[in-house]
Amino acid sequence: MTELREMMETMCECAECYEEEGYQPPHMIIYLDEGEERSMAAEYVTEIMEDCGIREFGGLEHCLEYTIHGTLEELNRIACDIRRKAVYVNEFEGVVAFEGLEKISGHRDECQYDRFLEIAKEVGREATLLFFTQVDPDRNTLVLLDRLKETLGDVVNVYADEETCDRLWMEDLTYDG
Repeated sequence: MTELREMMETMCECAECYEEEGYQPPHMIIYLDEGEERSMAAEYVTEIMEDCGIREFGGLEHCLEYTIHGTLEELNRIACDIRRKAVYVNEFEGVVAFEGLEKISGHRDECQYDRFLEIAKEVGREATLLFFTQVDPDRNTLVLLDRLKETLGDVVNVYADEETCDRLWMEDLTYDG
């Protein structure tokens, strides 16, 4: 997780660029096996971005988390929920975390695969997206991750582990801007 911490420190050092120049922080693919640590990592990223002014937060909620099970109906519900959470603005501004990419990646020739990429593109215009995947993803998931990179453009890979995830909340990351 030091990689995530280092990335967030770098973003905090450049917070003025995000705040004053209007740059958007990159979307992230976070390699971390399933568990509570994923939620902790999403909350950590959100908290740092908020505290340092790295991104705009326009709604009542700053971080949305979704577990994908792979159906088209579910993806449409997720898209509606994200739009609904954009209370004060037209599009949700904040952090949106997705897990369960392994479930959607096996449906490459089906509508839900393309719908997921459309949702990522739409939501990713105004929100920072976090995509959680296994440390050692299968071939189909790797193909989906490549497609996400093509679709979104500015996506970084972050490798994490559970032990350092547990320490995130014990370490303070401050910004004196």
